[in-house]
Amino acid sequence: MGSQTLTYDAACLVVPIYGRGQAYLSVHRGGEAAAEFEKIIGHRGLVVNSPIGALARLALAHAYALQADTAKARSAYEDCLTSWKDADAEIQSSKKPRPRTGRSDSRTRTKWPDRVRT
Repeated sequence: MGSQTLTYDAACLVVPIYGRGQAYLSVHRGGEAAAEFEKIIGHRGLVVNSPIGALARLALAHAYALQADTAKARSAYEDCLTSWKDADAEIQSSKKPRPRTGRSDSRTRTKWPDRVRT
C-alpha cells in the first residue's frame, strides 16, 4: 500500500504542470508549453509508470512543432514513439500518429469574433 500512495502522490505533483503546459499549447505559446513538459520529463522517476509521462513527451513534440522547430519536434516525436514501441504487443493501433507542423491551417484554426458581445 505504501508504494501505491507514493505513486498517487507523485502523480498529483505532475498533473498541474501537465495542465499548465496544455493551457499554453491551447493559446499557441509553444515556448512556455515546452518548458512545462520538460519539467515533467526531467523528473523521470515521478512518471516512469504513469501515462502522464508519455503524454508529456507527445505534448513536448507538439510544443516544438508550434514553435516551428522541426528538428526538435522530429526528435521528440521519435523519442515518444520509441518509448511506446514495445509498450503492449497485443494492442495494435489502426492509425499511425501524424506529426504536427508549425504551419497554420485554416481548417483547424479557431475563429474568434472581432469583439466580444456583452
